[in-house]
Formats: sequence, structure tokens, C-alpha cells
Amino acid sequence: MRTQLESQRLLLRIPNESLAEIYLDYLKKNKEFFKPFTPLRSEDYFVLDKQKELFEEKHLLALEDKNFSFLISEKPKPDIIIGDIHLSNIIRGVFQSCYLGYKISEEQNGKGYASEAVHECIRFAFDTIRLHRIEANVMPSNQASIKVLLKSGFKKEGLAKKYLKINGKWEDHSQYAILNDGL
Repeated sequence: MRTQLESQRLLLRIPNESLAEIYLDYLKKNKEFFKPFTPLRSEDYFVLDKQKELFEEKHLLALEDKNFSFLISEKPKPDIIIGDIHLSNIIRGVFQSCYLGYKISEEQNGKGYASEAVHECIRFAFDTIRLHRIEANVMPSNQASIKVLLKSGFKKEGLAKKYLKINGKWEDHSQYAILNDGL
């Protein structure tokens, strides 16, 4: 199993216990910034032992080919997490599909890192784990994320009403997808 992807400027690493502390620091620093676009989290989510537990779960899901989570760092600064990206709910058989989710720290927002990480995950999903389709769902108000998806080749497919409970409220999400035409 590949534990790291690389793009021109970024390292994308599957979480392991050695990265838990710097990931927790990233989460705490960006807690308010991420709040409008993420589910409510209990305070124990922001504790090191909980993150280590979640990292172990993510590692097992990757081994089972069900979910690939990556922590994003700039190559020259591997000890600072600037984002995370996930290929989740991988379904095989006749579906060969997954969901994409990502976020970038407030400090690094607007520098093209999300687009670069999304592009690398698309390559991994299509070329390495051989998926046919990647779907991403985003709140219509999140124009920055929509721009990343469109720039990466995703096409809008529709609107899911009250799709996810974000920050304590059921939110509509626009549905985007990209297909692997090579399969």
C-alpha cells in the first residue's frame, strides 16, 4: 500500500501515529475557520488520544481499500500540516466509485494547494486504485471549493437538499463528479 503521494509542491501522507500531534495542532488552529463547512465536533475530537485512535481506523480502512485519507504538507515543511484530503466510501464491484473531501488551512488558503492536492488524488484514484468515478459534494455557498472542483475537471450533476448536517444545520449540497474515461 502506498503511504505517500507527491505533487510538485506537496506531500500527501496517510495518517500515522507520528503525525497525530502536528495534525491536532492544524485542527486546533483552524477550528473556527473550518466550522462553517464541517460537522459539529465534540471537544474530545481535539484530544491527541482521539486523533491517534482515528488515525488507526484510517490506516485500517486504507488497508481494506475502503478509504484513503492523506495529510497535506508542503515539501520543504513536512512537519507542518496545511490540509487534509480523503477518498472515502470506496465501493467496488460494478460501481467503482468514491467520495472526495478536502480542506486547507486558513493560512494557506488561496495558494492553489487544494487544486494541487485534488489533482494528485484524482491521479491516485484513477491510475493506482482504478476507480471509475469520484463524487464531491459542496455547499453552494462555498465558492472557493466549487472553483477547485471545476478547475480539476469535475462537472456539476445536481443538488441534494439537506444533504449533510454541517455546523449543526442540515445543508443543501451541490453534487459534482469526475469520471475515469480510461476504464
